[in-house]
Amino acid sequence: MISLEEQILLFGVFLISGYATSIFLDKYGIPHVVSYILTGFLISNSFLTNLNLSEDLEFWFILFENLALGFIGYKIGTELKIEYLQKESKVITILLIGEAGGAFLVVFLAIFLVWGNFLLAILLGGLATATAPAATVEVIRKLKAKGTLTTKMQWLLAFDDVLAVIIVEGILVYLTVNFSGTLTLTNYFINLGREIGFAIVIGIMTGLIVNGFLERVIQTDSQATQITLAFILLTIGIAIFIYTSVILSTMVMGTTVANLDGHHYKRSDRSMDVLINPVIMMFFILIGARVRFADFSPFPWLAIIYLISRTTGVIVGTYLGAISSNVEEKIKNNLGFGLLAQGGVALGLASIANEILSEAGEIELGKLVLTTIVISTIFSELLGSYGTKFAITRAGEVNKTNIEVKN
Repeated sequence: MISLEEQILLFGVFLISGYATSIFLDKYGIPHVVSYILTGFLISNSFLTNLNLSEDLEFWFILFENLALGFIGYKIGTELKIEYLQKESKVITILLIGEAGGAFLVVFLAIFLVWGNFLLAILLGGLATATAPAATVEVIRKLKAKGTLTTKMQWLLAFDDVLAVIIVEGILVYLTVNFSGTLTLTNYFINLGREIGFAIVIGIMTGLIVNGFLERVIQTDSQATQITLAFILLTIGIAIFIYTSVILSTMVMGTTVANLDGHHYKRSDRSMDVLINPVIMMFFILIGARVRFADFSPFPWLAIIYLISRTTGVIVGTYLGAISSNVEEKIKNNLGFGLLAQGGVALGLASIANEILSEAGEIELGKLVLTTIVISTIFSELLGSYGTKFAITRAGEVNKTNIEVKN
């Protein structure tokens, strides 16, 4: 067991190395999530080979995991504008079902047919529905893209992870009830309703309170940042205390504050990024640090099959959804290529699945799920960036305007 002083020193090394690696690899178009995962992986396998990070840093990993999931959920929520859904609710719904359904079905069938493990197949199928908006939005910003394809892509990215969280939460509830030995249809829906219902109630309540503070009490942007951060932490704590979903609770909180009149949450937006980015970075670094070279022996065919089947499912599913929604031809042919990246949401949900499986005695299965998502994320982030560039270029929407899009 390493001392507290050594642990803090290690975190400093992790953060500095993560920043340095991301700055260097950014020159070559490598997404930051990939840089952070590689940083943790290389440090743990080069200099910390005698440490069992899963045990020595277990408390910190759980802490950073919950904080990161809470912050990621809040950021997703603030991007979820109900007005977008109201404009083209039918089209967005059909495209979402096509994209998520295609990813889930193709991955589930591929994994189940090759491995014959239902739990592994349904978990990876659920995780396949998540996307990574940051990599795609960064490409849109750099290409100065604008047009109907770009707009649909941004709308889908805003709503896709919400659907992914709900799908995976449903699967995680199934795992929890199944391992408890009380799996019945009634028990499953009671637990699922409790999980989602409590998260919605917590998120709405804290969101309304935060908005009230921002609208009537808070005077400066600095105060807005402090009160928002405090209520995000409170929401995370309540969710953990009553055993409900952290990411869904803060997502509802973010959605609540983002859709109330006045958009007061924007006062804390920029400063919040400065505060939460190191936490999310540390989470990705620690995930990378948990992967060892031994995990690549035998060759990680599961990650390759997952990546190929997910890519196929997203492209085909989105295409079929586009046909059903009668969108224009360039959207049908290109939209799926802009939705290939995976990142923080998939990693966070995979980490939760790993914990549930480990607590149930399925340690190897949990590790297999997490390692598969980590490896595939590295390649899917790169694939997603190139896929987005290909789609936007082929649709003729490059250099249309100098738009501003948040990363």
